Amino acid sequence: RTRNIGKLRGRQTGADAVIVDYKLKVDADAVTGENEIGLRLRIGDSGWQTYTDDNFFVDIRTLDAILDLISIRVDERLEQGIPSTLRLTLKNTADSLLKDIAVSLGVEGTPFVPHGEIAEKRIFFLKADEEQTLNFTLKPKPDASAGLYTLPIMISYADELGTKYVI
Repeated sequence: RTRNIGKLRGRQTGADAVIVDYKLKVDADAVTGENEIGLRLRIGDSGWQTYTDDNFFVDIRTLDAILDLISIRVDERLEQGIPSTLRLTLKNTADSLLKDIAVSLGVEGTPFVPHGEIAEKRIFFLKADEEQTLNFTLKPKPDASAGLYTLPIMISYADELGTKYVI
């Protein structure tokens, strides 16, 4: 798209300078992060001049960085003192890599304790549209009474640019 910005003197800055904004469509395969672009301009009736000398960059960010908990599975019946496996399946529904994923179970104040491990697991990264299942071994306490219980799950992660998210 062509815009006429009038006359400019060399090396104008501040209030004398002209800032030209453009909306750009980003290719679906573009790499997230800072990317160099070329700039083409024409002064008056002269020919087009192209600049691609490490001076013009755009910061490409993902529209979403969504990590979904798509499945929670546990044994139908849990028995006091007997270990059971809780399976959490996470899926990266973003269009870019997600990293530094930490999943914690809030077992404090519940009738459950982790069995042979801590109540936190980590995933180094998940590519776009990839999923992974984490297995937690839990054991109901010997004095646990029958019933339905809520077990809080906290998930933290970052996108490729380092923006952090907590769900």
